[in-house]
Amino acid sequence: MAPAHSFPVAFVTFSFNLHSALLLPFAVQGVLAGGALWGRGRRDESLADRLLGVFLVVLTLSVGQWLLGYAGWYDAHDAATTLMFYVPWMNGLAFGPLTFFYFRALTDQSFRLRGRDWAHFIPAIGIAALYPAAWLVDVGWHHLVRGEALPGHFGTKGALADWLQSLGWLGPLTYVSLAVYGTRTLRAYRAYQQYLDAQFSDTAQLRFQWVRRALLATMGAAALWLGFDVVQWLGVSLSFDELWFAYFGTGALIYYLSFAGLQAGSSGRPALLFQPAIAEATGLAGQMPTTADTVSAPTALAAATTAATTAPEIAEWIPRLLQLMIKDEPWREPELTLADLAHRLRVAPAMLSKIINAGTGQNFNDFVNAYRVAEAAARLRDPAFRHYTLLAVALEAGFNSKSTFNRVFKKAKGLTPSEFLAEPAA
Repeated sequence: MAPAHSFPVAFVTFSFNLHSALLLPFAVQGVLAGGALWGRGRRDESLADRLLGVFLVVLTLSVGQWLLGYAGWYDAHDAATTLMFYVPWMNGLAFGPLTFFYFRALTDQSFRLRGRDWAHFIPAIGIAALYPAAWLVDVGWHHLVRGEALPGHFGTKGALADWLQSLGWLGPLTYVSLAVYGTRTLRAYRAYQQYLDAQFSDTAQLRFQWVRRALLATMGAAALWLGFDVVQWLGVSLSFDELWFAYFGTGALIYYLSFAGLQAGSSGRPALLFQPAIAEATGLAGQMPTTADTVSAPTALAAATTAATTAPEIAEWIPRLLQLMIKDEPWREPELTLADLAHRLRVAPAMLSKIINAGTGQNFNDFVNAYRVAEAAARLRDPAFRHYTLLAVALEAGFNSKSTFNRVFKKAKGLTPSEFLAEPAA
């Protein structure tokens, strides 16, 4: 008879069946993508990549629990089964902070996790630490040192593992955390879009539309989980096979986040320094006019200079700005930023932003693109440029891509470049 403090080890146990086989690719993808993102983050000193890598690994752990369960680890009644009770497979309290700080790091290359930021991770770290602590007491002390048999699940589970499974309040707390951090991230995302319009003339590669889609997909997965949990809170017992679909949905989320995250490398992008707290404190959103309020062509700037609401110190800068735009044509440079233009005008970027906002009723992006659209429209009407392709016209006018050209041109003219070209000249 084996001594009381020993049990067989069979970690190689893996039973292939429909449920485990369908979850396995998700788990492999999550581990590989998480590792790749962490490695790229170390190489490129990208905190955003490292945070997304951690997010994927934590998400993969939740799928791993069901994967290994269907692979036979719960029924092995050995050390593999014991492991199932002492790993923090589901740590939903980590998802909210990881999501928010990933977005912060993605949009501000100077951002680093500091003292107060780490406080957001205390609940998740605390929950994760309970599992190895429980193993040390149940298995390490009571079973291996004192030689006591583990009391639960065929001699594989200790008393503290039972207590960990009784923490039912973690579920509702996880959903509250996701709602709070998800809302905070979406609000920061909206402010970031305004920051782009105020700072950059070409924003196509900086919009990070996939981040919004990824956040909505994550919230959708959380809603799926909430549906299953509500059913169980109402007293309906769901089988493992029924709950499996929630883990399959989580696996699909792993695939989407891993591919999108790996494609979102920081190389080739200008430095971003978006700070949502400062944007809110300075009223950035209030300074940004809506599309309906913007002026559609540079020729309307002269009227704006005499507006009664324009402060004298701002009004005196407007002719200098207009002269610079006409003489030097900086708008032909696709990567032109507010800081670049401010340097040429010899004025602080914040002051230039006020000059453009108050003097023209436009944000920086619309102001610069108005010149580009006017130039493109003139070339499209000029017979001397009939041999130019639309892409050639776009590049000559300062646009960085045809897709951006089409979007901005239609926003200003109400027609695509092709439709504008087909219309007879007025």
